[in-house]
Amino acid sequence: MPSFKLDRRGFLRGLAACLLLPAVIPEKAVEAAEVTPDVWRLMELHPVTFTVNGDGRIGQSDYSNPETRADAFDLGYDDAATSAALLLAADDVQPLMWHLYSEYAEFRDSLPEIDQERWPEEPEDGVEAWVDGLDPLAFANLRQTVHAWLDAEPDYQNEENEYFATPADGDDYAFRFFQSHFPGDPEELLGVIVVEGDRPGSTYYAAELTVSVEEANRRAEAAGIPIRFTLELIDDANADLETDNSPLVAPITSATLPLQPEQEDLDYLLNEPRPVPPGPKPNAEVRRYPSLYHPNWNQSDEDE
Repeated sequence: MPSFKLDRRGFLRGLAACLLLPAVIPEKAVEAAEVTPDVWRLMELHPVTFTVNGDGRIGQSDYSNPETRADAFDLGYDDAATSAALLLAADDVQPLMWHLYSEYAEFRDSLPEIDQERWPEEPEDGVEAWVDGLDPLAFANLRQTVHAWLDAEPDYQNEENEYFATPADGDDYAFRFFQSHFPGDPEELLGVIVVEGDRPGSTYYAAELTVSVEEANRRAEAAGIPIRFTLELIDDANADLETDNSPLVAPITSATLPLQPEQEDLDYLLNEPRPVPPGPKPNAEVRRYPSLYHPNWNQSDEDE
């Protein structure tokens, strides 16, 4: 392997960008003009450790996945405080724009056919004017849907994770670091390859170790890179499954099947009237975004 001189400052910045910087390293060290010997000694004593599973895929077991979309996209309620702020945030976060598209389409589809012609059929052509034109009450309703969207768990199945501002999981953490923030060629130095789709059309993205953990650690130590690898441990539950000869899935018997409701119970549930919430009955024309549904939506019965 050719001689390699690690850019220590770039290395610390790469770790900080991926939130991998050890807690013992002061944040001001990342912005300093150079890395002092004391700081680097702390880095050597607390190297960043990545896990490697049986297939060679590299991860970060200490990383906690984002629990809400607000965490995943680094957004907050303030980003929906005004129509301008909301549209600005949606321009930066495509999945949030998809949510606005969905709300716009729901609004347009609920209009009478003659009123639908006032609004473009394609959401991307009409959503900006729609959001800007909402009155305070209607915008408050839209903002509530955005708050609920932000508080919900991220969707890992429909391409949302491709737009996360933070790593989706420990594997994504490792992928981002070795793809964009490792100061050098990870394959040449450590035997780490970055996979961006393992076949045409694939969405598999990962950092993988192509050498043994022992060899990768030897290379890292020889190059003065404070990174170490360890084999991913199998939890006790999975270990029991691997050593136990009992079937992985319990046999289905009549005792394990859920009880089926009788037909008369189904008829009762289907025909039972729904409870009506207290309060005045809303006008049929007043919906989630009333001011844009009908020009006379707020007229009283006496005016009609």
